[in-house]
Formats: sequence, structure tokens, C-alpha cells
Amino acid sequence: MRDAGSWDPADFSAIFLTGATGLVGRLLLRRLAAEWPNRPVFALVRDHEAISGRSGLELIPGDITEPELGMPEDTYKRMCGSVGVVVHCAASTHLARPLHESRRVNVEGTENVLAFARRARNLKLFLHISSTYVAGRRPGELHEAPLREPAGWFSPYEQSKFEAEQLIFEKANDLPWTIVRLSTLVGNSRTGHISQFNYFHQLIRLVPRNPFPVIPGTPCAPVDVVPDDWVTEALLRMVQKAPAPASVLHLCAGPSQGSVANFRGRQNW
Repeated sequence: MRDAGSWDPADFSAIFLTGATGLVGRLLLRRLAAEWPNRPVFALVRDHEAISGRSGLELIPGDITEPELGMPEDTYKRMCGSVGVVVHCAASTHLARPLHESRRVNVEGTENVLAFARRARNLKLFLHISSTYVAGRRPGELHEAPLREPAGWFSPYEQSKFEAEQLIFEKANDLPWTIVRLSTLVGNSRTGHISQFNYFHQLIRLVPRNPFPVIPGTPCAPVDVVPDDWVTEALLRMVQKAPAPASVLHLCAGPSQGSVANFRGRQNW
């Protein structure tokens, strides 16, 4: 495995970001622009209109499901020579999408991004954005460690994200990888602004309407939620100073918080 060691963002090695039009990628791109406005950033996109311009940002037309990420050969080679950090946010998050479609994006896409990372000559960090939902039906606490024994899943999305992690555990030993499992993002902790609605917000919207006399569930079951600004800030700091190679980290509230309304998270890196 390559040794990431301690490195200074002042070297201004380029950042390669996938999923820049998704929730996490879009928020991270904004923070990168605010923190290092002139640091080179390559953002892989399929829609040029989805991202506003900023200094140092280059939009790269492509697709993670295609060989060499669907890029022109000269662009691919140029990026391999300048990228020092890969942040892989791109994913299919539709819970009801068939397994083969989820795998195509979340597993095969991750394999293609890993292939790029292997050719990046100055790579210091491969940051893979995963989900705490890789635990699926597994009971008990989810530890910051590889999860090897699945207990089944509630959706194809969960299974495909689990399989993407296995791909990294098994085939990326030559890379300075870090896996970050995110909890449910609910909005900005300071403004309350919700950048993207998810299942949690839909459930909350049902409460005042009271459409059902009884809502099935376990009253004492915790729901782990985190603010998106806290998550984005933590990811930014990982880009600034790479965690120890082969780390699995959780950005979540954790069992000690015990409340869906508590926006404090924990940070173990």
C-alpha cells in the first residue's frame, strides 16, 4: 500500500470529484471553492448546466459506468498526471432500483474509479463515500471496520453499497483508501435549510397529517441523523489531511446521542 503520510494542501495537487451534482458532492464542491478557490478540481459530470463555475474547476464530461470513465484518452492521461486526491461520491441511491442497475453504478462504477486511482501517479488519498446502511438487516452496533458477514438487506441499494466496499477491501490494497460511511443527512444545522429531501423528511411530513391511526414501528428504535454542513466540513478536513490508509470511518451521531433531534456528530479520525 502506498504511504499517504502527512501532506500539506499547499501542494495544490488536483482533486478529482465524482458525483458533483449529487447532495454530498455538490456541498463539498462549494466548501472546496470557499476554502481553496484556486485549487484545481476536476468534476466528472453528465450535465454541464448542473454546476456553476468557479476558479480552478474543470468540468469533465464522462460516466463512471464506462471504461476510462467515458473520458477522451488525452483527458484521462492528463488527469492521471495531476490528481492527488480522488473523492468518489457518485452513486445510485434509488432504493427500489433493480439490483443489476444499482450494481452497475455503485459496484462497476467504483471499480472504474479505482482503475483511474491506480494510474494517478501522485495519489495521496482515495476517499470512498459509503453508507451506514451497508449493515442492512444486521442487528447491533456497526463498528468502524470492514463488514464481512452480511445478514441480508432491505433494498438493492444497501447490497450494492456493501459490495462496493468489498471491492475496495479485496482489490485496493495498493491504494491509500479511506471509506467514509454516512448516516442520514437531514439539513443544515445553522439555517435549517434542506438541500435534498429523503425518506426521513417524507416520514416527518406525515406526522401532522396523521394519515394512519397507527404507524408500525418500534417506539424505542433510534434514528441516526446528521447535519449536512457538519458532514461536509469533516470531508473537507479529510481532503486537507488524509486519514491513515485503510481506514473505515463513520460520520454519524452515534448510539450515545440517542435522539433524532440531536445534530451533534462524532469524529473518530
